[in-house]
Amino acid sequence: MTGGPDFLLPASLPTAAEAAAGSTRSLVRVAPGVDASAVAERVRASGLGEATTMDDWISRSASAQQDTQTGITAVVMGLGGLYALIAVINAVVIAAAERRREFAAARVSGLSRGQVVRMALIESWAVSAIGVLLGGVAASLTMIGITSALQRITGLSVVDVQWALVAAVAAGAFVVVGLTSVWTTLPATRAAPVSLITARE
Repeated sequence: MTGGPDFLLPASLPTAAEAAAGSTRSLVRVAPGVDASAVAERVRASGLGEATTMDDWISRSASAQQDTQTGITAVVMGLGGLYALIAVINAVVIAAAERRREFAAARVSGLSRGQVVRMALIESWAVSAIGVLLGGVAASLTMIGITSALQRITGLSVVDVQWALVAAVAAGAFVVVGLTSVWTTLPATRAAPVSLITARE
């Protein structure tokens, strides 16, 4: 599952030469009532290797794999994110440009230009929140499927969510959509509303 030649073998099966030629990792289950730290100290004292708890090993392994996968994912997701960013900006620009008469009608009814711009901004943020929520649900369902498959195959599944990255992506979406909405709505509301209310588009 990790992309390398990993084998789970009984300790008595490999010969000493075979064990010395490769990298091995032994899983030790401590009997109930036995001090795990004492067992780890005996393992280190006998020269068998470094002993660590399963939680510490999972944490270090996940961190090492994360560093490796981050570089690969950055290239793949970078292009996808760029295309998504262009699509989002394009959608916001088109939506605001096609609502010039709607903005004019709102201004004729008593709203100021600033209120119209804020209204469009809040609407764009509402759409962004729905998109982020649906994206989170889709990602969560995908992670549930992956972890379930790993649980059946290996008997162990670990999920390490990068919450800082998730927060940065969500905040970036709101910033980009908000700036694009304001940048597009201001020119759309620059003309006098009376001249747009009777115009044909």
